[in-house]
Amino acid sequence: QPLAGNGGWCCTFLAREDAILLGGRDRETSLLDIHTGKVVWKAKNIPPNNQTLLEYPIFTTAASFSNHDTNALAVGTAYKQVRIYDVRTNTKSSQRRRPVDMTNINGP
Repeated sequence: QPLAGNGGWCCTFLAREDAILLGGRDRETSLLDIHTGKVVWKAKNIPPNNQTLLEYPIFTTAASFSNHDTNALAVGTAYKQVRIYDVRTNTKSSQRRRPVDMTNINGP
């Protein structure tokens, strides 16, 4: 079940996997094991802008796992972005920790 953020934090529980997903303002999305409290997966921001070399801001406001694939995570941000991650925990590859897709949502 998705849970919208409040006060700069976002979290969602994953009862099937005994995990909790956390993220928020200036806090990259992380998946924690609720029994050990250890981080089992942590997102990595997209590379800095090539022209300005500035990092993109992070502000997770909503998150939900796919009903069809528990490795597919959709993250909404306060900057009108939807980022899709592959959260398989069997690899430390930074490429896997970055979004596999990102969409900017324009509008009011």
